[in-house]
Amino acid sequence: MVTEDLDSILASVCHGDLSLIKQLIEDPEVNEYVQSAALGSLVILYNVDKLSREELVSYLKTYLVRCIAENCDPLVIALLAVICC
Repeated sequence: MVTEDLDSILASVCHGDLSLIKQLIEDPEVNEYVQSAALGSLVILYNVDKLSREELVSYLKTYLVRCIAENCDPLVIALLAVICC
């Protein structure tokens, strides 16, 4: 069961290691709600000064460009667009 608080949970348990969160985001086999929560956790980390704006923007930009180039699931691209807004 995916909870509406999963983004907060992921942000609170990562202890600064974003690699597992990024794996969730980038794995096409992961449920889209989990991917969305993982993306949301990056925003939470930014909001609590655990992730710089530059790091967040750089990751989102890099991943969005990769998704477009690799014809990722349109839902993933939409999730990225929502996070960027």
